[in-house]
Amino acid sequence: MATAEQALESTEAIPDEIVNTVVHGEASVAPRRYFTVPGRDPFDEIEWEIRDAHIPGRDGPAFEQKDVEFPKFWSQTATNIVAQTRPTSSPRSTSAAACHPPSASAPSSR
Repeated sequence: MATAEQALESTEAIPDEIVNTVVHGEASVAPRRYFTVPGRDPFDEIEWEIRDAHIPGRDGPAFEQKDVEFPKFWSQTATNIVAQTRPTSSPRSTSAAACHPPSASAPSSR
């Protein structure tokens, strides 16, 4: 069994031995491109369609938003949920209400 002095001697690091070296000069931690093509807008790669979002309620619609542009492959349920939870339901929204939600000081139409 080692003595305390022997343990301290074996764990001391000599500063010259600790060197930070770059193994590969071209190595980088920057994110790499996987899902997009350089020079192309990713939103142009998706087929879009304009639809209405509607969530029925007991005494009429609980939520309704017309003329919102969503990816064509999304389900109507996904459209309804996303349109309801976000003031601007999609980055390509064409609805004036979606682009400019009413301010808190605006009088309510209900």
